[in-house]
Amino acid sequence: MNKPVVHSVWNIWSNPIFRRYCQSRLRPQGLGIALLITMLIAGFIFFMSRTWGIQQARLTPSDAERVAIIPLLVFQALILFVMGTALVSGGMTAEKDEGVIDYQRLIPMSPLAKVLGYLFG
Repeated sequence: MNKPVVHSVWNIWSNPIFRRYCQSRLRPQGLGIALLITMLIAGFIFFMSRTWGIQQARLTPSDAERVAIIPLLVFQALILFVMGTALVSGGMTAEKDEGVIDYQRLIPMSPLAKVLGYLFG
């Protein structure tokens, strides 16, 4: 009888949850649309902050570009914290409805490995 394979937390490529969601969610069309929307919003934030810094605050162009990094960090935090939490909770809810979560309880994975699989997958 074969011993069960214990999946390491940081070995993300062998995580079955990560692989499942990479194959189902990371299609080229969905990735392209998400990337396009993110780049449009980030570009708008950057150029509006830079323009405000140059015209209203009378900063030099290099200082205005440094000021624009703070709103971009806020935007990145919003994506990571809000969207990441929504993806993990949505994945858990969908798997509970599908009954897959009962099967995955049998897989010898730590809760951290499961959450990382949902978050990055």
